[in-house]
Amino acid sequence: MRYLLDTCAWIFLLTDPDRLSKLQQEAILHPQHKIYLSVVSAWEMSIKITKGKLELPKSLDELVFESCVKDGYIILDLDIFSVLNDKKLPYYHRDPFDRMLISQAINNDLTIITTDTKFADYEVKLLH
Repeated sequence: MRYLLDTCAWIFLLTDPDRLSKLQQEAILHPQHKIYLSVVSAWEMSIKITKGKLELPKSLDELVFESCVKDGYIILDLDIFSVLNDKKLPYYHRDPFDRMLISQAINNDLTIITTDTKFADYEVKLLH
């Protein structure tokens, strides 16, 4: 299985893993599953940190490095096809970062790990 961590899911994983369901936690820890982190999430978190709306246990740089090197997560770059696909999505969710994660998941055939109930309005695979 291939999973894309939603920004909030990644933040919860780093700060309060019990906010994720047992199923989500098991999927993330399963050694044969591939876990993807989007550059979109790092961008969103960077903005929140700069605005003083997010505090993390370590610097974002360290957390990205640890997630990729120690945990083996794969960085998902933002591609033009995901950007262009955004205009095809219904406007149920107003958050541009979440919309882009949905678009990336659709274009890359990934299942999103999220706690955001608005994601269910889209035709995207989810793990709640």
